[in-house]
Amino acid sequence: MTMTMNINKMTSLLLFGLSCMGVHADAASLSEKRAEFAGHKPTSEEDRIKSAFRGMNQDLALKKADLLSLYVETEKCYKALLAEKKSEEDISKFFASQHEKIGSLRTEITRLEEEWKNFSKNISDKEDEGIWNQPDTTIGGLVMDYGSVDYIYLMPPEIASLKIHVSSALSVPRASWSEILELVLASYGIGIRQLNPFTRQLFFMRLNQAGVDGISASFDELKTLPLTSRICFVISPPPTELRRIFSFLEKFVPQEQMTIQILSNNIVLVGYVKELLELSKIYSFLVSPKQIGEYRLVALQKAKAEEVAKILNAIFDGDASHLGDIGSEKHIPFFTQDTSSGFRVIALKHPAESLFLLGKPDQIEKAVEIIADIESKIGQVQEKTVFLYACRHSEAGELAKVLSQVYMKMIA
Repeated sequence: MTMTMNINKMTSLLLFGLSCMGVHADAASLSEKRAEFAGHKPTSEEDRIKSAFRGMNQDLALKKADLLSLYVETEKCYKALLAEKKSEEDISKFFASQHEKIGSLRTEITRLEEEWKNFSKNISDKEDEGIWNQPDTTIGGLVMDYGSVDYIYLMPPEIASLKIHVSSALSVPRASWSEILELVLASYGIGIRQLNPFTRQLFFMRLNQAGVDGISASFDELKTLPLTSRICFVISPPPTELRRIFSFLEKFVPQEQMTIQILSNNIVLVGYVKELLELSKIYSFLVSPKQIGEYRLVALQKAKAEEVAKILNAIFDGDASHLGDIGSEKHIPFFTQDTSSGFRVIALKHPAESLFLLGKPDQIEKAVEIIADIESKIGQVQEKTVFLYACRHSEAGELAKVLSQVYMKMIA
């Protein structure tokens, strides 16, 4: 009796939640479902559970269909805006609006899936759901069990024979089987290419870059694409930062799922939208304004480049120990390490003594003033006057030696 009451209560809450979340779903269909559950009394508890799962699966399928329609609508509107030559501001506003709608639908789908999980934890052997427990199978067997209900899959023998272990006691709604299968295959570096509405083909992503759904260079557009789409994404960092950003991003690229390479002054990435969005956060941090500064080349007239570099780093960082022994050629770094202030100096010796300064505008100006002050003082010290003295009673060479020894004793 208690079990029946709990299921009745849970079913009512689920139906109420679904009716509140509906964006594009047919309100009449939801009302009919509530009326059906209120007026119809299934002959058994099992029939009630099956009806609840069937209705929830239909609602989830509707949400996913709405999301797909929104993707198509966004693409069409974007092409129309480009054809009308709208400004970047208008396009940005359009993407912001569409991203809000898509994010809302994604949230509702996630919420519905979570409710499915909570509802089905202690229920087994249900219709429209499955338990992904395959302790000893192959990719081909997994696709046959959970993918063949939606598509015809073409698999090369080397992919179909790959061993895989899937262990779970969690039931999954059938509407999410395709998405989970794609995630599992992606973790093994296997991509899926849609040949037509009925057929899909599997391939190794590292060996074959086919199956790209589109090419994009806009982060706003990337946010509106399906998370499971494979996209060729192009980013254009500042030319002076190209190699540094490429080397840094390369460390975060999932090797089996994504490729990264430099093409001209651009970085080209091919991978899933979900992974590209994560990398975009790192890229945005690298090129954010706090990382951008001015640069200037300052030619030195009298001072040594290494000595002035040591002075500048000591002033801006308060600690020039990371420069090593500036007085020793073998310890002089070509490029000083990043300081806490963000100011950096490159000491150049050829073809002339000079300094390459990188930092904020106020840091650059201050450094130029310091360099000018140092050189002016060096100039004052190096100013000399020549006096002539005619020797009358001694040899000039012997007198010069004596004066030199006296001078050395004085300065010692």
